[in-house]
Amino acid sequence: MKSCSCDSLLRFILKQTESNSDVTFSRKELVSVLPESFEKFKALRLLKYSQYDWETEPYYSSIPGDSGNERYIRKVNDRYMAFSAEDSSLGVVEVDEDDLHQYTFDMMQFFNQLKSKNDISGTIQDFLNGCFYLGFKQYGNHRVEFIFVQDADTLSIAGIKSLSKEHKSVIITPINKLGKLDIAGRGIINITLTDSLNDDFVLDIDLRLLDIADDGLTDQQRRDYEQFGYKCYDKIRIPDQEPNYRTYTIFVNDKSVRLGESLFKLLLRFIKELKKCQGGWVSVYDLYDEHLINDPEKYHKYSDLRKVLEGSSISGNGKDLIESDGSKNYRLSVHPDFCC
Repeated sequence: MKSCSCDSLLRFILKQTESNSDVTFSRKELVSVLPESFEKFKALRLLKYSQYDWETEPYYSSIPGDSGNERYIRKVNDRYMAFSAEDSSLGVVEVDEDDLHQYTFDMMQFFNQLKSKNDISGTIQDFLNGCFYLGFKQYGNHRVEFIFVQDADTLSIAGIKSLSKEHKSVIITPINKLGKLDIAGRGIINITLTDSLNDDFVLDIDLRLLDIADDGLTDQQRRDYEQFGYKCYDKIRIPDQEPNYRTYTIFVNDKSVRLGESLFKLLLRFIKELKKCQGGWVSVYDLYDEHLINDPEKYHKYSDLRKVLEGSSISGNGKDLIESDGSKNYRLSVHPDFCC
C-alpha cells in the first residue's frame, strides 16, 4: 500500500466536521492553512459561500482558548469588534473583515469528486447518523461497495451488511477508524481519508485486505465494464492459421480449444462486433443474413459454442460468456481488449 498524503486543508476541515457537520469556516482561517488549496476547493465547489449577517448572527472566534465562546459583533469606528455574549469580563476581540466571509464544506460535492476520481458507480444514498452509501466498483469478478461514515461509533456489522447487500465493503471514515467493530475476516475493511486519500482525491486501497488480487484492469476498462455490462473476464487469442475448413485452434485463458468451421466463424463475427466498442450485440437476423446460422428461431448454434468454450472459461458458465439479451441479440461478453 502506497503512503498517501492528505491535503492539509482537507485534513483540517475533516477534523472540524467530524464532530459537527454544519460547522462554518472563515476565509481567514481556511487561507491560513493552505492558500492554494482554498482556491482549488472553491473552484471544485467543495467550499460553499455562506452569507453571514454579522449584525444579527452570533460570532465564534478561532483564537486559541476562545473556541466555543459566543460573541456578538459591533462596528466601532469602522472596525469590527466582537464582544462576549457570555462573560463581559472577557476581552474584546477585533475581527478582521476576512473573518466575516464564511464558508461551509459541501460533503455531497466532495462525495461526487471522490466517486469521479475513483471510478465508483451507483447512486449516493443518505442514511441516518451521517452514514452514506457512495456506490460500488468492480474489481474483476468482485463487486466492492463503498460506505462513508461520519461517526465511527454509529455503525454495526448488520448495518454494513444491509448497505453492502452482502458484497465486500470499504468503510470510509474521516479521521478515526472503527474502534468497536470486529470486521476481521468479514470481507470488510476500514480506511480513513486522512491516511488513504491523496491530493487528487484518489483513494489508496490495499485489495489484499479484501482477498482480492489486483485485476489488472485499466480505469477505462473498468468504465467499459460498467457501461456495457460485460459479464466475463476471459482472454481469447486466435493465432494465425491456414483455413482447413474443418477445425480451428483458439486459446481461451491460454488453454487450447478446437472449433469447427461454423462455430469458429460465428465466434469471429462476435469478436468483430465487439471490437466496435459499442457493446458487441449482434441480432440473430443479421447472423442469418450473413449465413452464419441456418434459422433465426433456433438456438442450438449458440449452445454448441457455449459448450465448447465454457470448460476453459473462468466462471465455467457458457451462458455468461456467450450472452443473450432475451431479445434475439447475442454477444461475446468480455472486454474488446481481451480478444486478439
